[in-house]
Amino acid sequence: MKEIRLVPLDLSIELKSLGFDDPCITWYWDDIGIYKGFELGNHNKNPNLISAPLFYQAFKFFKDKYKLYKNITQYYGESFYFKIDDMVHPRRFGEYPVELIRDFGEYSSEEEAELACLKKLIEIVKEK
Repeated sequence: MKEIRLVPLDLSIELKSLGFDDPCITWYWDDIGIYKGFELGNHNKNPNLISAPLFYQAFKFFKDKYKLYKNITQYYGESFYFKIDDMVHPRRFGEYPVELIRDFGEYSSEEEAELACLKKLIEIVKEK
């Protein structure tokens, strides 16, 4: 089984501001970064809590709400790369040059690429 990875606090706050409201198994208390206990629920409804989603949930949120899909690839068993695919139309974000949404550099692990991809998704949606 792959390890369970929670979205870090700073990105969970951004997701809450973008409307993420799916049930999560745990939460952060305010903005101090402590999570406690496991209780499935939409913790973002409580003003003192911030839901701590799994990376899978965050990527599903962008896919379902914004039709943006992450694609992480490893080339030749070495570096990892990601691109963001628009499920509606490849040119829907016309104000973004292709290199801004598709050429993001290389990462030494899949986890690093996922974190960078999530940050880029948040950036794209906030600028839209």
